Amino acid sequence: MERKLRPPLPGLLLLATLALLPACGSPAAVGGPCEIRAGGDDRQSTTLTSPALECEGRTCIKHDQGPSLCSASCSTDDDCSNVHPAGAALCRTGFTCVAPVAVGDFACHRFCVCRDNLTPPRSCASAR
Repeated sequence: MERKLRPPLPGLLLLATLALLPACGSPAAVGGPCEIRAGGDDRQSTTLTSPALECEGRTCIKHDQGPSLCSASCSTDDDCSNVHPAGAALCRTGFTCVAPVAVGDFACHRFCVCRDNLTPPRSCASAR
């Protein structure tokens, strides 16, 4: 009785897929680390990048000389409660729903932004 050996291809593919899933992970929530590739050295500026694929909300915000953190569109402060552990450590005062920029494609659009040293643009005060 001769027995044919089959290559374990389906099993290997499944194993490889399962091994890669943790490496892919899900995008970071509000406050997760992200990268802003452009922007000047202005110490009092806000830079917003979208799409930021590493972020769940697809938005990365850098305010003044603070760290670049993942953000998301919001309507109320409650929308900013799903905070990444790194964001909780980097942002001492928590996140709030505010319009961080008054010009450009996202003018007066509300996002979750770290409260540390936050000064929203005056022209967007009604968007708060």
